[in-house]
Amino acid sequence: GSSGLLTLEGSIISITFSGAITLNNAVNLIGFSAAQTTSFSGQISGNFPISINSGSGTGTVALSGANGSSFTGNLALAAGTLNFTNHSIGDGTATISFNGGILQYAATANTQDISSRIGTSTAAGKIDTNNNPVVFGTALGSGITTGLTVKSTAAGGSLTLTGANLYTGLTTLTSGTLKFAAGASIASGNNLTTSSGAI
Repeated sequence: GSSGLLTLEGSIISITFSGAITLNNAVNLIGFSAAQTTSFSGQISGNFPISINSGSGTGTVALSGANGSSFTGNLALAAGTLNFTNHSIGDGTATISFNGGILQYAATANTQDISSRIGTSTAAGKIDTNNNPVVFGTALGSGITTGLTVKSTAAGGSLTLTGANLYTGLTTLTSGTLKFAAGASIASGNNLTTSSGAI
């Protein structure tokens, strides 16, 4: 059919979908178990939203297909981790919203700038650079009202902020490096905290 919501419930084992997928409906990926990864290595096409909600908050969905121009839908991260290779979450202007989940860069050669796509979010924007030198060329907007959390699961990653960032809430660094380009700033009154890593 061409209407309705497609819900894919995760497994207790890691699984890979390698075939091409054409979206004709919105997709809700839910219930992925702790320490398990559900991977989509084939090309995803379509202009329908995908929501990631692992339930337990510890499962991972991994995208690695050549989706740069083919996937143009919005992404909503509700729980768990979305791991992505360069351009596998699309190259367009579709919105990425943080409602509880983590956006994790794949650990090999992924520096895609997704800053212009980050929209209104109900939870902190959580970015795992994962040993990549990521630069956000667009300042983060006021749609993020509960802060920014930066980490690097694989040692050596960094996130560089540019411009006048308008997001509000606590900026937290748990590992890796958070950098500020020349002239970059965060909103007045925002606090910075770090449990590890360097600013």
